[in-house]
Amino acid sequence: MMARLILFVTILVTGCATYAPEKISAPESLQSYSSSRTDLTDWRFAAKLSVKARDRGFAGRLDWTQKKSSFRILISGPLGFKRVRIEGNRISASMEQNEKVFVGTPEMLISRATGISIPMDNWRWWLSGSPSPIGGPIEYSDRELDNHSTSFSQDGWRLSFSEYSSTPLGYLPKKIIGQNSNLSFKLIVSKWASPESN
Repeated sequence: MMARLILFVTILVTGCATYAPEKISAPESLQSYSSSRTDLTDWRFAAKLSVKARDRGFAGRLDWTQKKSSFRILISGPLGFKRVRIEGNRISASMEQNEKVFVGTPEMLISRATGISIPMDNWRWWLSGSPSPIGGPIEYSDRELDNHSTSFSQDGWRLSFSEYSSTPLGYLPKKIIGQNSNLSFKLIVSKWASPESN
């Protein structure tokens, strides 16, 4: 009896020592949207944009075309807001508004058009759910698989991305929310496409 007990304990201890739990890979959909999208350099999207600050706000539509480092942004707002066109790169841009042309940095021109200061350098990366490679340190939050959402903080902004879906450019978010100590924005994307699409 004692010999059987010793044999049983030996087998049990040996089995526990050599057991390795099976590694379970993350779902393919999670891998698609949780990985960095710094490879996404050419794209176009259309979205509803709303921005809220302490004493002002803006709501309108945004049509953004990005080709490598160059971009074209069309902004249309509520009744009485004439359509604005901004073209350029991360360093300088020009804006057509009310039959006048203005030149400056992308941030300055967006602020002039909407009254809101938004970090354009980071935005082109954040829109696809990826941290900006030219921004500061990144702090990730837990990903919620059931809601297909993810979030992180960078350069004083807390970003969350949800409602991911398959697009011609890959698995990308439809809802993007950003917030810092002064303002917040929300984008509801209606279309992701290639820059050449209509």
